Amino acid sequence: MSDNIIQLNEDLIKNNLKDLVRSSVEETLNALLDHEADELVKKIGKAGRTSLFSSRTVVLRVSV
Repeated sequence: MSDNIIQLNEDLIKNNLKDLVRSSVEETLNALLDHEADELVKKIGKAGRTSLFSSRTVVLRVSV
């Protein structure tokens, strides 16, 4: 009979999961902000105005 022992590094798993969630939320929020900016540019363009939009940075802080 073979004894299989599995060891899990809980801190490593938590950190990897936290990073995965953070990057997923950041990508989603940035996509929403880009879509909103595109819609605003379309509306402004229809009104015959010009405008300059700068990119926005979202910082997400997650506590465990």
